[in-house]
Amino acid sequence: MRLEETDYKSIALPDHMVSAALPNASGPSSAAETTTVHKRTAASATPVATSNLDSILGQIAGKKSMNTVEKSSNDWEGFKETDKTLQDELERNAQSKNAYLVKQDFLNRVDHRKFELEKEERDRERSRRATDGSK
Repeated sequence: MRLEETDYKSIALPDHMVSAALPNASGPSSAAETTTVHKRTAASATPVATSNLDSILGQIAGKKSMNTVEKSSNDWEGFKETDKTLQDELERNAQSKNAYLVKQDFLNRVDHRKFELEKEERDRERSRRATDGSK
């Protein structure tokens, strides 16, 4: 079922969805025409022109929900910004010898170096066998 322009005029919206602008007495002549609504934004006192459809969609969409991880992350960042000594201490600990990532990096380098030494030993042993076997 398709609604015509006259059908849209008869639909009553809930109070929280009605825009602040008054509709034109004559109404839009086509579906493409829209009435502009002037809203004041929090950042500036100048009016911003939007269509009725945009304002209704904005009211329906509401605020974007935030999950627990985002909320915790924002809270932690805000807390760190308020306490500069804590922020400096966290940066020092991240670079110290006791940092987890520093330890993991060191252990990986040691493991890789051991592997390389064992590989060189195996290669020497193979080459020694090859020279002994060919004589």
